[in-house]
Amino acid sequence: MVFMRLSPKSDAQNGVYSSAIFHPLALLGTWLIVGFLFALQEYASVRFSPNPMTFRSVMTLWSTYTLISGCAFVAVWIPLRKTILNARWGTLLKIMLPLSLVLSVAEEMLFVWIIPLVASYSVHRTYWRRLEMVLSGDSVTNLTFFWIAILIVRGIGYYERFRQTEIATSELRAELVGAQLRALRMQLNPHFLFNTMNGISSLIHEDPDAADSMLEQLSRLLRMTLDRGETQEVTLREEIDFVQLYLEIQRTRFGKRLRFDFNVAPSTLDSLIPTMILQPIVENAYRHGISHSLLGGTIRVEAFSKGDELIVSVTNTTDGAAPAVKTSTNRVPVGTANVTSRLELHYRERQSFTLRQIDSTTTEARLTIPLKIDHAGGQQILEGFGT
Repeated sequence: MVFMRLSPKSDAQNGVYSSAIFHPLALLGTWLIVGFLFALQEYASVRFSPNPMTFRSVMTLWSTYTLISGCAFVAVWIPLRKTILNARWGTLLKIMLPLSLVLSVAEEMLFVWIIPLVASYSVHRTYWRRLEMVLSGDSVTNLTFFWIAILIVRGIGYYERFRQTEIATSELRAELVGAQLRALRMQLNPHFLFNTMNGISSLIHEDPDAADSMLEQLSRLLRMTLDRGETQEVTLREEIDFVQLYLEIQRTRFGKRLRFDFNVAPSTLDSLIPTMILQPIVENAYRHGISHSLLGGTIRVEAFSKGDELIVSVTNTTDGAAPAVKTSTNRVPVGTANVTSRLELHYRERQSFTLRQIDSTTTEARLTIPLKIDHAGGQQILEGFGT
């Protein structure tokens, strides 16, 4: 059964956007700023004319005009916000075009009535004569302002919707990557557990003490795994501890045929690395290399930094000829495919994983990932590794 987490609709889907410019006071303030800029332009053009207007007169006219227009737009914006932002263009025109015509006339009527109260006129005309003059000269300008404002907020709305979609897509991508990583971990844990249990079962009758020791070591290994939970990254120090314990389990089974050595730069111990990324590499180094040699061999784990990269290599050297890396069926080992997939999910193109046959007795697996230091980690120096 698959369970899907249902998320509530985003703000963008509900027609609610976070931009501060959509606040009514912000819209009105923007309108007044535009009016101030037009007033400056008009004052600059009339100050040297035969009948110049004072700066105060120009500012009074434009401030009154834009205040009325801005308040009218805000009065429409508050109840029709979702329509303006989300309606189809046909619906928007059907609703807003008649409304804008009515508002334009109403604004001009209010402006003509108010302006004599705030500005002095040298020529006295009747209200209807002044209204006729204003309607004939400014009605198109008023309509233009209104529709420019609609286009601007609509464009911002498109941007907000796009931004919200990007955020949602990014969150979904992160959840998908997390789910894929968890699935790969689930694939890897039973794989290594099955191989270890198989080794224990083969020793129960031959060497009960060794089998008992392996069970104890396996218990410690499982405890380490459970303590990590779903953590996707651990320090290199923790990963080395895990790999060392795994190799000790294998050595209990195979004895002196298996030898291992660690050469890890102390400066890299607190760098972060995907959880259980080295164990399948080490396992393959034994199963597809050392186990085919009657004399056994050595697994060497090395780690060092180069610039902003962390480089970790696992080399297996056999005491005698060993077969090529690939099996006779040319199938890629489960562990190798798992490592490749996890590195790609963690780091995309900022990583590399190579597996090469150096000569007939030596094979190297090398992974390169971005160097990321866990500054909360300790400064303990790696000691006691290798036999």
